[in-house]
Amino acid sequence: MRSIRFAKVFGLKRNESIKAEVNWSGQRAVVRAGDYGFWIQTPGVDGPAGTIDFAAYGLAIISASFGVRIHVEQPVSRDVVEQMEKLAAGLAVLKLPKTFPLQLSFGSIVDARPASGRNKIICVSGGVDSLAAAIRAKQEDQVTHALLIAGADYKDGSAGFRDLRGRVTTICDRLGLGLEIVSTNIRSMKFNWNMLHAVNLAMCLNVLSARFSSGAYALDNTALQDLARHPWGNSAPLADLLSSRAFPIKAYDQDTNRVGKLRRIAEYDLDLLSLLSVCWRDKSQGGNCGKCTKCVQTRLVFACLGIDEKMAFPDVLPIGQVFDIKTPSNLYSHRGVVIRNAEILDALPDGKVRQEFSRVALRVERQLERKERSMLRFLYAD
Repeated sequence: MRSIRFAKVFGLKRNESIKAEVNWSGQRAVVRAGDYGFWIQTPGVDGPAGTIDFAAYGLAIISASFGVRIHVEQPVSRDVVEQMEKLAAGLAVLKLPKTFPLQLSFGSIVDARPASGRNKIICVSGGVDSLAAAIRAKQEDQVTHALLIAGADYKDGSAGFRDLRGRVTTICDRLGLGLEIVSTNIRSMKFNWNMLHAVNLAMCLNVLSARFSSGAYALDNTALQDLARHPWGNSAPLADLLSSRAFPIKAYDQDTNRVGKLRRIAEYDLDLLSLLSVCWRDKSQGGNCGKCTKCVQTRLVFACLGIDEKMAFPDVLPIGQVFDIKTPSNLYSHRGVVIRNAEILDALPDGKVRQEFSRVALRVERQLERKERSMLRFLYAD
């Protein structure tokens, strides 16, 4: 009912579809569906080139975020159409907050072209998760390239993105990976980023499918943590819904928490730690503030492993003097902070830092309990 009600606000009849259209201008594809639209661009891909499989993922974001029915007449491979059906069924089960039923229809379904080449590509954002996954992907699956997305965490062309691009370029050089950059403004639509950002990763990987045989990206949490954090947009069950036969996508590290990921990076190349980009607070300039929740938690992971935090946070007070763990307003992000605190406490050595952080972690956990009780009272009130 939500999608029908939302559609009426925009003057749509119950069974009316918005027609989607993809137009290429050189290496930029412009995707439109009624009043919604975005562009995506990458060097080395000059459309049109057969199917518009990549656009199906972007249109799925629009449909699920804004509750609209979308019809696609341009050719889409049978494999991706089947995958969209699985994604629609999966989203109905996952019931991600602030999302609507996925409603896509296709008028031209064609056979997928065989995957060409042996090169494989993985998303690398400069953070702990993606860097650890890239190392594992290179060692276990011979991944050859990294994908950095301009317009995801940082605006394309901003000082923050230029800083990030420099870090990721150096990371790729040290790992022996070729670097590809895809730019998109899809986030400017203000869609449900928390729940659907992995679908954006799948779109940006698929736009390179003419040159790569498969794609990959990193998971945020372990399988057990996924259960505690649900709902969240980067979970293994959702990742399974994004991989098609036409272009397989693998998600890494369902079995490894953040402490294990940082250990893997340090064991592979200690100098990579100085290139990490983890900050939440200020993305206008790049770098790590060392004070926001994500920075503090990352610094504590350094302490868990006995690694000098100055490698990634050179201009901060000692970690024992800074515990600025703020709690997000939404429930699922708050759960994410509690999960990260728990894995840190499990690995943090005895001492003053552990004693002080234990008090902070307990406060954050009690705040979550109060929030969950309030939510339950609201949901089950007579």
